[in-house]
Amino acid sequence: MIGLRDVGGLFGTTLYGNKVYSNTITNSTVTASNAEGSHADPWAGGIVGRLGGQFTTFRGNVNDNTTVTSYVAEHAGPIYGGPVANANDERVYNQTQQIWHPSISAAILAANDNDALLQAQAFILRTSSSIRKLLSTDPMLTALLEPHLPPYRERSQLTPAM
Repeated sequence: MIGLRDVGGLFGTTLYGNKVYSNTITNSTVTASNAEGSHADPWAGGIVGRLGGQFTTFRGNVNDNTTVTSYVAEHAGPIYGGPVANANDERVYNQTQQIWHPSISAAILAANDNDALLQAQAFILRTSSSIRKLLSTDPMLTALLEPHLPPYRERSQLTPAM
């Protein structure tokens, strides 16, 4: 897939309120190219190129060996191009309560004792009140936990039953 802007493996652009769940792009190339002109925002993404309004919600999307590039490097992402502010990422799944959270710390703080938290098809931990108390009072713990998630624009491969 090659285009000037808003280039996505499945969708060029989404508008506010769209939900993009459980899609996989495999062994492909998605490129925003300036060979035929240029644009200030050449968004390119494995699944969606441009997020046209707040918010597009992402859950369980996978980029499997697909290269995504743009002539403005920060406008390319493995799942979506951007702008990032228009994305609602659901990255950590509370299997016990069957709800999604954008980060490990948000999931822990909203969890009950012994809830199972998962991310990227991996069990993270069982929660407890002592973990939640420690997290809510120690910002350094949050700083230690968050790097264990993939970079912000990479998505989980977790696709539990909805």
